[in-house]
Amino acid sequence: PRQKEFNIRYPSIFRFGMSYRKDDLLVTSDLITGFENRLYAHSRWRWAIGVELHRFPTIPLRIGFSWEGMDRTELGMGLGFHGGPTLIDLGFHSETACGFTP
Repeated sequence: PRQKEFNIRYPSIFRFGMSYRKDDLLVTSDLITGFENRLYAHSRWRWAIGVELHRFPTIPLRIGFSWEGMDRTELGMGLGFHGGPTLIDLGFHSETACGFTP
């Protein structure tokens, strides 16, 4: 018997990003929206900005913020240890919908 063909229609997403690096500072920004509300796509605009500092080469520091309207904001922070073959990264995340997530 012939098997039925499996098809899934993935939602379209618009994403525009840019970054700027100067010395030991990296600044990034994204603008994202989906065209329908399904499969992790949302039809609301979302703007995010982040900064990564490499003043100490083995300990990168990060912070970022995203805004998806007054009812959905997020803040993230993190740091890492990059020494030889060892890479350890820790991050913390806080959003208005869920609270604090280590």
